[in-house]
Amino acid sequence: MRGVARVGVFRCVFVGLGCACRGGRICIAFARDAGPFDAVLAVGGGSSIDTAKAVNLLTTNPGELMDYVNAPVGKAQAPVNRLLPLVAVPTTTGTGSESTTICVLDVLSLHVKTGISHPALRPTMAVVDPQCRVHGVENLRVVDSSIMPTVTNGNLNAPTIMIGEKGADHILGKSLPPSTAPSFHADGWEEYQRSGMPKRQV
Repeated sequence: MRGVARVGVFRCVFVGLGCACRGGRICIAFARDAGPFDAVLAVGGGSSIDTAKAVNLLTTNPGELMDYVNAPVGKAQAPVNRLLPLVAVPTTTGTGSESTTICVLDVLSLHVKTGISHPALRPTMAVVDPQCRVHGVENLRVVDSSIMPTVTNGNLNAPTIMIGEKGADHILGKSLPPSTAPSFHADGWEEYQRSGMPKRQV
């Protein structure tokens, strides 16, 4: 945070409170009062990034938090306005919030964990370098699907395992040569996981 602040990126900083419903409302009210902003920067784990997603949504769109929460808990409304760029700097690994379209939150008054789900919530980028290191943070690497520059149209399990193995190689200082093993592509593989045309041609 200090490194980013030194280059004059921040206009406003909010520290604290995870994305429980009450905490989310406090963050949103703070951001609506302090804005407008050019972008949103999330630094932290899944709760921090999810809170930034909610703030991004509610500072660019009308209504209240529960208007966008998934049904039947909330009204499941879709955003009507374009969201701001959201840059995620993950300081933990596990939730993958820096790569998902979901904002998870606790509605404490109802004793339920729910969320908001919409493609517009996905962060614009997660800040890691080619060796999976988080910029400006020592001794931390992110080795999950969030570092994929383009979301695949297939199952993420196998690619994420390979990312983890490659990240482990970087930590151990290994440099493995490219594999020359033949690969197999089943007929029609592009449409196995999702209906419609693939997001990118191969």
